[in-house]
Amino acid sequence: MTSEAQRLHGHLIGQQGSRRSLNTPALVLDLEMLDRNIAEMANFAKAHKVNLRPHSKTHKSADIAKRQIASGALGVCCAKLGEAEALAEGGVENLHITSPVVTPQAIARLIALNEKAKDVMVVVDHPANVEALAAAAAKSKKPLTVVVDIDPGIHRTGVATPDGVVELVKKVTGLKSLKYAGVQFYCGSHQHIVDFAERKAKIEERTEYLKGIRRILTVSADTELVSAPAYLRAAQHAPALNNFGSAISICQDELAHAHIGYRLLGDLGVDMPRLIYEREPAAFKYPYAFDVPLDSWTELVMANALYDQAGFVLLSDVHESSTFGPWKRALAKVDKEETFHLRHGRTWVKKLCADPEGRATVQAAADWMFILTLEWFGLPDERKRHGIQLEYGFKGKSNDELRQAWMAAVVPFMDEVGIEVPAHWDEAAERWVIDCPFPARFDAGTKTWMLDDGPISWDDVMVRWKGRGPMNEAYVGRLQKGYRQRMAVAA
Repeated sequence: MTSEAQRLHGHLIGQQGSRRSLNTPALVLDLEMLDRNIAEMANFAKAHKVNLRPHSKTHKSADIAKRQIASGALGVCCAKLGEAEALAEGGVENLHITSPVVTPQAIARLIALNEKAKDVMVVVDHPANVEALAAAAAKSKKPLTVVVDIDPGIHRTGVATPDGVVELVKKVTGLKSLKYAGVQFYCGSHQHIVDFAERKAKIEERTEYLKGIRRILTVSADTELVSAPAYLRAAQHAPALNNFGSAISICQDELAHAHIGYRLLGDLGVDMPRLIYEREPAAFKYPYAFDVPLDSWTELVMANALYDQAGFVLLSDVHESSTFGPWKRALAKVDKEETFHLRHGRTWVKKLCADPEGRATVQAAADWMFILTLEWFGLPDERKRHGIQLEYGFKGKSNDELRQAWMAAVVPFMDEVGIEVPAHWDEAAERWVIDCPFPARFDAGTKTWMLDDGPISWDDVMVRWKGRGPMNEAYVGRLQKGYRQRMAVAA
C-alpha cells in the first residue's frame, strides 16, 4: 500500500464494516486473489513460451504493475504518455506506450521520461513522427526504443500496408538515436468477442497477410540457403579449377539470395538467428530435391539446368506479380544472377551431350532429377491449401501454371540436346502432359523412381517431404555448425 493510501485508510484495515468509512473513490482488492490471478497469467505465458507485458489501463496502479513484473512480466503497457509518467513516478521502470506520441510538447516529456525510467518504448506509425522522435532523442544521451505499429484493419492507428511497415522499419533502423524493437499488432475490439473459436478466427483473419508473406519468404530463403552446401558438395567434381570457381560463385550467389529473404523476414519481426541457426533440420522448408545428394559434375550442371530453372520460374512470377514491394525490388538483382546459373547449366549440358558417353551421364541424371523438379512446385491446384498467396498477390500463377511454365522452358531444351524426359506438348489440350505415373514412389538411396508400381497419392508424397531426405541433417548441420560451436563455448 502506498503512503498516501496508508494515511487515508490504514486505520480501517481489520475493522468490521469499515467499507462505509472509505474515502471514495477507492480501490479495494482481495490481495490473495489478485496475486493468484497474476501468478496464473504469468505461469500460462511461461508454459506457452511467450513473453508477457500486461496493459496497465485495466488497473492504473503502480503497486499492481510492480506485482505483475515481480511475477514474471517484462513490464507493462500504457495507453498514453500520462499513464507512463504516473507509473514511472510510482517506481515502475519497464513501460511501453501503445499509442503514438506526436506533439512537440509530448515528445519533450517522452524524452524526459526515457532518461528517467530504465526501459521505455513507444510506437510509431508515420515517417514524420519517426524523424521528430529521432531529432529529440539525438539531443539526449540515451537512445529511444520504438516499435512499429501495424494497422490490423481497424483503421485507428498503425501502418496500413506490409510495404509501408518495412519501409518504416528501414527508416527507424537507419537512425542512430532510435532503437528498433519490433512490431505491434493489436486488435482491441476482438478481445471483446466472448466465444473463443469466433475470436480466434477473427484474429487469424487479420494476420493472414503477414503469415502468408512470412511463409513464402521462409520457403524461398531456406531453398537458397540449402542449395549452397548441395552445390558445394558437387563442386568438388569440377573438371578444372576455373569450373570449380564458377560453381563457388553460384554458391555465393545462393547465400546472398538467402540473406535477402531472411533480412526481409527480420524486418517483419522474425528472429533471424533463431530461424536460421536454432531450427531443427526437418523444420526447414525447401524442395525435397535438395535432400538427394548431387554426386557428380553432371548432376551439378543438371541441377543448374533443372532446379535453377524452377527457381527462375517461381521468382520471376513473384517479381512480376508480388504486392510486397521490398521483395519485388530485391528480385531484380536475384533474377539476373539466377539467369547466370541457368546459363551455366545449359552450356555444360550441351557440351556433355555432344558425345555419346557424356549424353549417357546426362540422361541418367535426368531420369531421376526431372520428376523431382516436377514436384518442386508443390501440390496440384485442387489440393493447394495456401490460396492466400494468390488472393493477396504474393505470386501471380498457381502451382499447376508454374509447373506448366517450367516444362515449357525445359522440355524443348531437353529435346534439343537429345535427352528423353517423360513429358510432351498436347496440341489438342494445349498444355504439357506428363508421360509417367505422377506422383510416384521414389527411392532416394538409389535415386530410382518406382514407376512400375503406378501413381501414389499426394498424401504419400507429403509423408516423404515431411520426413526429409538423406542430406537434410548434413546440409543444415554444416550451415549451423559455427553458430552452435560459439554458443557452446559461450555457455
